[in-house]
Amino acid sequence: MMPLESFTVTLFGILVRGFGGSIVWTFSTQLLLQTVPPHIRGRVFAAEFALFTLAAATGALLVGRAIDVYALSSIIAFLGVAVLIPCALWALWVARQRAVAPL
Repeated sequence: MMPLESFTVTLFGILVRGFGGSIVWTFSTQLLLQTVPPHIRGRVFAAEFALFTLAAATGALLVGRAIDVYALSSIIAFLGVAVLIPCALWALWVARQRAVAPL
């Protein structure tokens, strides 16, 4: 099946991406805010939110530039594979942590 061939599959992918992205962002922000002293939590949250916004804008810029040069199906395939890189790195980190300190 080609990317964007089925509107239903595309909508399902967008739904899954939205759930995954929001869960990761919420959990990472919560873990960050639990580790900082209460009197600077607002500043840390503001800095994290600003960096998140900057990263989102940079990503939109890069994808927009890529659309000018490459086919949309190539960009979708690349981004589909690119999101697996942090997942693989996290899985390796978890495996290493388990090997160092087994439960």
